[in-house]
Amino acid sequence: MKKVSIETGYNVLKEVGKLFDLKVVGIKAEVLVEQINKEIDALNSKPAKSGKWYENVELPFKEGDIVNVISGWAEGRQIKIVKPSAKVNAFKGQLFNPKTGTPQGTLVGIEMADIELYVPNLPVIVEEQEAI
Repeated sequence: MKKVSIETGYNVLKEVGKLFDLKVVGIKAEVLVEQINKEIDALNSKPAKSGKWYENVELPFKEGDIVNVISGWAEGRQIKIVKPSAKVNAFKGQLFNPKTGTPQGTLVGIEMADIELYVPNLPVIVEEQEAI
C-alpha cells in the first residue's frame, strides 16, 4: 500500500484515518499523515500469506515417492505420493493394492508424521580395490 503525503486533501486523510480506526477530529493534517503512514508501514511489513502451505517449505517427499505408513488408519500399507494436501503437513497419495501391488485409483490423505520413505532392501555391491 502506498503512503499518503501532506498534499493529500484533509477530507481524504480523515476517511483513510477512519479506515485505520484513528482519531481524526481535531488532529492536524501533518500528525494524521504521520499516523496513517505508520499504519501503512505496519501493513506492508507483514508477510503476505501464501495460499498453499507447501510453497515456501522444503518437502521431505516428492511426487512419485513410495512411502510406508508407520501409524494411523493405514498402518503397514504403502502409498505412492501424488501431491501435497491442502491440509498442513499432509500429502495426497494412492494406496497400493496389497494383492496386486499396483496403486489404486482413489486418492487418500495421510499426515506427514504417519509416513516414512520406503527404501528397498537391495544387495550391497562392493567393488574390490587394487592393492597399491
